[in-house]
Amino acid sequence: MRKFIPNTNKTVFEGAVGALLPIFNTASEVGYGGVIKSLAAFTAVKMGIVRMAIPSVFKVGISTTLLAGIVGSCSGGTAIALEVLSKEFISMGIAPEALHRIMIIAAGGLDTFPHSGAIITLLAVCQLTHRESYKDIAVNTMLLPLIATFAVSVFYLVTGIY
Repeated sequence: MRKFIPNTNKTVFEGAVGALLPIFNTASEVGYGGVIKSLAAFTAVKMGIVRMAIPSVFKVGISTTLLAGIVGSCSGGTAIALEVLSKEFISMGIAPEALHRIMIIAAGGLDTFPHSGAIITLLAVCQLTHRESYKDIAVNTMLLPLIATFAVSVFYLVTGIY
C-alpha cells in the first residue's frame, strides 16, 4: 500500500490519535454508569419507577430510556436496566422477549443527549458544533425512537404479540 499511502507513519499516527476520543468517551460512560448504579438516589428512582401506577411495559420503556440518557449510552443504559430491573419486570408478567425488544428500542431514545460520547465524537469528526446540528440529531435519534417505543409498547399491550 506504500504507493497509495505516501506517508504511512503519519497516516497510522493520525488514525491512532483519532481513535483515542471514542475510546475515552466509551470508557468514561462505562465508569459513569457504574457510579450511577452505586448511588442511593438510584435505588430511590428505581423503586419510584417500579411503583408507578402504569402498565409495566411502559415502566420498562421509561426506566431504560432514562438510564440511557443519564449514562449517555444506549448499551450502557440497557446493561444497567437489565442488571438491576429485569427480574422485577419479568415478575410483573412481561415476556422476556417483549422485555428485550422494548428495552432495546427505548434505550435508543434519550441516549443521545448533548453529553453523549457518541454525539461528541460525531460532531468532532464532522467539525460541527452542537448549535449547528443538534436539533436534527435530536429529532432522528431521540424523538423517533421514543415514538417507536410507545407504539411497540401499546401494540404489545393490545395484542400480546412480541
